[in-house]
Amino acid sequence: MFKKKVQTAEKLQFPRLDQGAPKAFEEAYRTLRANLMFSEETNGAKRIVLAAPARDEHIGNFTWNLATVLAGEKSRVLIVDCDLTDRWVSRELAISDTLPGIAQVICGEYGMVDCLVTTPKENVSLLPAGNFSGDSAELFSGKRIEELQELVQKDFDYVLYVAPAVTEATDATVLSRKAVSDGMLLVLCPESATIQASQFAMDKLEDAGGHVLGAVLNGYDPEKGVKQDGYYDIYTR
Repeated sequence: MFKKKVQTAEKLQFPRLDQGAPKAFEEAYRTLRANLMFSEETNGAKRIVLAAPARDEHIGNFTWNLATVLAGEKSRVLIVDCDLTDRWVSRELAISDTLPGIAQVICGEYGMVDCLVTTPKENVSLLPAGNFSGDSAELFSGKRIEELQELVQKDFDYVLYVAPAVTEATDATVLSRKAVSDGMLLVLCPESATIQASQFAMDKLEDAGGHVLGAVLNGYDPEKGVKQDGYYDIYTR
């Protein structure tokens, strides 16, 4: 179930774990990692789709922090930017959006190894979005994305697929099918996700057969600390 919105946009902060984030902030991500690894609902998910209900620039920051904490266990992590429009992860890491990426790999124009980008964090790699002018949902619906998943599983312990907003595109639903991923985490930010939009997104995913692992409330208020709802936590249905 979704909990009510408890923070105002003015107080939200989105620091990075590799740039001196508060200790409590880092600990919250470790808790999320533990939930992903040991919760019965997530069942040790390692191929995870991340998407917000509505357009949200902070999902790039969330993805990077999650990848950072997963790599802290000496795991190899691959971030796949499947948002061919906004490319929030590339923006978060100041990586050019003109680089070839997953779109070119699926289309057979480049090999995956040729498109991988090193990041500031050891053991974390990025496969950028690339450039594609067609229907992105159709691009991710083909068998090629499934073949790509089989390939990356050999070289990476975790794969994080960053999808466009659920209410704006069907890409997230397509990527959350079991042939591609273990399921989706719905990333909620109090700045952009109302309770109604979040519920609509969850219903849309489930109605279309997408597998939802749970929801994460993405917002940090240093005045309220870790005891308040609305920090980082995972909620499942």
